[in-house]
Amino acid sequence: MYGCGLRAGEAYNLQVCHIDLAKRRVHVVNRAGTEDIPPFTVKAEGQSSESKERTVPIPEAALSDLTAAMRLAFKSGGFIVLTSERFAVVQSNWRQSRAGEAWNGKFWRPWQNRDMINNVLRDTKVFLRRAGVELTAPFTLHSFRKSFAQNHAEAGTPPRTLAKLLGHANTRVTMQFYNRVTDANERAAGEAMDRLLAQKEQATSVS
Repeated sequence: MYGCGLRAGEAYNLQVCHIDLAKRRVHVVNRAGTEDIPPFTVKAEGQSSESKERTVPIPEAALSDLTAAMRLAFKSGGFIVLTSERFAVVQSNWRQSRAGEAWNGKFWRPWQNRDMINNVLRDTKVFLRRAGVELTAPFTLHSFRKSFAQNHAEAGTPPRTLAKLLGHANTRVTMQFYNRVTDANERAAGEAMDRLLAQKEQATSVS
């Protein structure tokens, strides 16, 4: 999610067949549901407009962990991130959903991308604490994707290119990250001028 800018639903629906290690690419594509595997639609949860299927480069730093995860994916239906235990729960829930039965412990509702995961935010915060990462602001799984986008904007990646990497239909949403860069640059310019004026005032006082 951090290195490739994937949404949480996209990451947890990712299968081995969508990874090209030789070309270092992740393919985020729609998947039709089967009797045992739920469907996946490339879109942001809660938004009416669908996002685009896309191919995203994999950073070098993620290759070793991703390769290790792929070796174990055969235990969980080819899904990269799911454990075998979670995959069994997903299969059970999906079969009940297809049958029109209550499958989430309370009632029936349409399947969503995020139904592949459970308590992931809680577990992620636990792992962050173990790694010595201190959270100083509100944190969600979407924070990884937002950081990916902000890093690209600050590095000067063109808006159209970043929109393509994020799967945005246009650059309207993408531009918020460049606006933050502009704000940061303006603040930095103001701080630089403050320092220059302070130095000038100090020099005048000395003379």
